Amino acid sequence: MTPNPVPLAQRASARVPPGKPSATPEGDQGPSGSFKPPNTAQFVPPEMKDTVDRIVAAGMKMAYSPQMADERQQFLQGQEPIGQRMAQTVAGLLLTLDQQAKGGLPVGAIFPAGVDLLGDAAEMLSKAGQPVSQEDFNDAARQLFVIVGQKLGGTPDQIMQAAGQAAGETPAEEATDVAGEGPMDVEGAMA
Repeated sequence: MTPNPVPLAQRASARVPPGKPSATPEGDQGPSGSFKPPNTAQFVPPEMKDTVDRIVAAGMKMAYSPQMADERQQFLQGQEPIGQRMAQTVAGLLLTLDQQAKGGLPVGAIFPAGVDLLGDAAEMLSKAGQPVSQEDFNDAARQLFVIVGQKLGGTPDQIMQAAGQAAGETPAEEATDVAGEGPMDVEGAMA
């Protein structure tokens, strides 16, 4: 695998600021040509943007470090479903960063940073010849939400309530997938 030729700092600074249009016009596909990661900037409060950007930059720095070469190869050659591989890998990065950060990562920044890192993981897989569908990406985001929620001590009920709140739903509404289409499969995400 060849490292990304764009320097990490340049990639991190190229993120779309809140209130700005997405780097890919509505309806266009993302970097792999088969999925479009959401523009998380629209969901991140302005006071958390810098924190999310720093978490993403730290995660990318760790993921592309020479010490992680074996883990990158395992990620690219894994036999698990793509969404599961992406979620487990990004969750591992986030939890490692959380352990390394003095006082831990701010909880409100973890999931938006994770979704951005999922986009990078999907791009890595696509460049390695493993296309990532929108369904794969959405599945990875659901699983990431559940994994991180559990590691932070949340119960399944608390995680689903938080998912509903993040989607702007009232408790009686059904949680939907990341793209806002269809019901969220909690049991499948927790498998």
